[in-house]
Amino acid sequence: MAVKVKGIAPMLSLAALILTAGCDPAVTVRQGSTLRRPVTGSMLAQPDLMVRVTKYRRLVGSGSYSPEIKVTNISDSPITVTSVALVTRRGSFLNSPRRPQSFPVTLPPGATGSIDAWFDLREGIQRTFRKPAELRVHYRSAGGDSTARVRLVVAQ
Repeated sequence: MAVKVKGIAPMLSLAALILTAGCDPAVTVRQGSTLRRPVTGSMLAQPDLMVRVTKYRRLVGSGSYSPEIKVTNISDSPITVTSVALVTRRGSFLNSPRRPQSFPVTLPPGATGSIDAWFDLREGIQRTFRKPAELRVHYRSAGGDSTARVRLVVAQ
């Protein structure tokens, strides 16, 4: 009986290896905790734009990142979103929207809009997001040019 058990264990290990060899596991990138607001004197500067990034699940080796981004104008005046960038420890990536007419996006006070985002990554999504990254939404308001920042992390 011992001889049969010794032969079955390597066979099961080999079967498990064969079944998982072709699989490319997925990674999920999600919005992390809110980044600190900029400090102006002794007061915290109030943001004009709220940014939400939905969870994004993609195969580990994928070379692109195209999250769903929602922005809400929480100021009392119109805001124009001018561009979006992804900043990681592996480099900065400019948005290559699928629709060229996607920018600029103007939002009246209280309005919410979707941002067309597509980032071509030099390395796979797993390597790019190994460390937390930052999504930067550049916009113009009555107060001038500004940037809303969102931290992105790999979901555990």
